[in-house]
Amino acid sequence: MAEEEDFTHFQFDFGGISLELSGERAFVEQMYRQIMNDVELVRTGRHRAPETVPVGAATVARAPEPQVLWIHRCSEMMRKIYMATTDDIDETFLAKVLNSAHIGVLYIDKGIMHNTLSNLEKGNTLWAEFTEAGRQKLAEVSKANRR
Repeated sequence: MAEEEDFTHFQFDFGGISLELSGERAFVEQMYRQIMNDVELVRTGRHRAPETVPVGAATVARAPEPQVLWIHRCSEMMRKIYMATTDDIDETFLAKVLNSAHIGVLYIDKGIMHNTLSNLEKGNTLWAEFTEAGRQKLAEVSKANRR
């Protein structure tokens, strides 16, 4: 039997998906690499393949289903990543200048995000991080509140 140090535990929570792996270190590490590879494929849109449905001798293309987009909201104080779909983009003025079917990742200013995709700001945040300026401001406010 393998020694206790050959066992490990991994927990993954991402966009409503929770996964927990425990077991031999080599197996857990292999599964971790596969999961991260799959996440990257989805994040970049490389997992999509055009689908067709044969109808008699002809082939008819299916209407595309909404695809996942990663929205990076950028501001001076904070960066956030949201998960959206092509439908979310297609319902905005952005659809007039962008073909969402060809977008996997969209970087957007906080002001534009608030004015066009504000519905995503409620409950769709997958990741958030203070910028250096945000961390400095937080430290200043914390220091002032301690006085």
